[in-house]
Amino acid sequence: MLKTLNPSSVAKPPSNYSQAVLVPPNARWLYVSGQLGVDRDGTLASGFEAQMATAMANVFKILDEADMSPSDIVTLRVFAADNGPETVESYRRLRDTMMGDHAPAALFVAVDGFTNPAFRVEIEAVAAAT
Repeated sequence: MLKTLNPSSVAKPPSNYSQAVLVPPNARWLYVSGQLGVDRDGTLASGFEAQMATAMANVFKILDEADMSPSDIVTLRVFAADNGPETVESYRRLRDTMMGDHAPAALFVAVDGFTNPAFRVEIEAVAAAT
């Protein structure tokens, strides 16, 4: 079972993520490549929110294929082509809705763009399960 860490000796996270996640010995690890907001037929969702929801759904499908669940996610790394307040708020809202009470370690990074200018977000994840 994963153990989240938020020591009082460091600042409290400003939203629903953990400062660290401790993984038990002998866990199975899964490294999920960056997922885009593209469905299985190759259709790109329109806009940041739809692309993020689709990319997260892709992460969850890969977890399922590995007999894992969202609660096994150790860390999420989200790369977005915009860091305006609306984008950050959308990211937090969607992450919290899709992750529920599970608060993995997380990173949100604004980037100048992706290989395709229509891409708005890319999500990679690391998961561990016993």
